[in-house]
Amino acid sequence: MNLKEREAWLDATNDCFPDLRTSELRSSLEGLDSLGFEGSWEGGISGSGFELLALRFFPKACGDWLGRAAGLFGISGQATWPKPCPSWPALTLLWNLRSGEWEKLLFCGQDGAKGARALGLLRLRGKARVRLLLERGPFRPRAFREPALEQALREFAGLCPVSAMITEKEEDQAGRWVPRPSWALRLEEGQSWPDFMRCDMAKGFGAQPSQLSFLMLGREVRELVFDGESLWAFCSS
Repeated sequence: MNLKEREAWLDATNDCFPDLRTSELRSSLEGLDSLGFEGSWEGGISGSGFELLALRFFPKACGDWLGRAAGLFGISGQATWPKPCPSWPALTLLWNLRSGEWEKLLFCGQDGAKGARALGLLRLRGKARVRLLLERGPFRPRAFREPALEQALREFAGLCPVSAMITEKEEDQAGRWVPRPSWALRLEEGQSWPDFMRCDMAKGFGAQPSQLSFLMLGREVRELVFDGESLWAFCSS
């Protein structure tokens, strides 16, 4: 999404769910826009309820975007920030449309020269920040060692071809990287919402209000994400 498409998506959200609040979210996004960095956006919806909305930003340029963006949300004390990389979202913002506050912030930058790895700083509201290591690799559902999940992911990939699988690790108090239950599947091509909804993995989205189908009309799903609690579908347009 470009800026115009992002705003149109939020307008559609207001039309579909007039009892939810987007004004505070728009104000925060305007602050990010004022930093003057060009890039693209993706919007995410949760299969657990539409009170939560996600947006993530892929800046074209590097510069000091991460540090300046974190400052807008009152996050400081980070001595150095990795450089944003166009292939990784520099910011994933999870917003509560009921309370008008952010629930999760994930700032992400490339891990040195290794484009397949990224370093992240995760901040959940009311909790301490956590350092993450994100790794992008080929689609290997057997790596989860859960037969039911492996079968579900294979069936999903049969309908929506996957270009890469992303896994996460978090740094513990001893400085070791410990696997997290989170994962993501980046699709080879954007899938229309009706095609995406054919998949068993998308059943949770079908249980949401009927307005959701209208909101997603004409959108293409680019990535399926499990954040450890809920499934998310991220759309590029």
